[in-house]
Amino acid sequence: MDFDIWGKPPKKGKSNQLFNPGFGGFSSPNKPQNTTRGTLYSSDKDKILQRQRGKCAGKNCSRNHGKKLPVNIRSHFDHIKPLALLGKDIPSNIQALCANCHQEKTREDRKKIAETKKNGNASGNMKPPKRGGLFNF
Repeated sequence: MDFDIWGKPPKKGKSNQLFNPGFGGFSSPNKPQNTTRGTLYSSDKDKILQRQRGKCAGKNCSRNHGKKLPVNIRSHFDHIKPLALLGKDIPSNIQALCANCHQEKTREDRKKIAETKKNGNASGNMKPPKRGGLFNF
């Protein structure tokens, strides 16, 4: 039997989805659980930094700061295509960003995610329209 973080059994019909220790802490019960983040090891971070030649991957970094800022293993690492938009949790989909570029990209990603949810295609599992109906040719 599952128990919540306070040691109480869950209410009938509800699963214990508020605490997900594999994800790193608390998560929303409405958030899909199939998009999990793995651990980004130092070796993966090193490869990403080598790929980027130690510079921020932000598209506007040089415009905002005059040059691409250096990044290191303690920098912000971000998914190029967000997991919420069916991005994969693999090193080729991760980039190192300076703090300002990460904040800017996160803001853009959240707008895209909200727009996608608004259009009803949050998970990318929309079914194609049925063919052969009265008005579908």
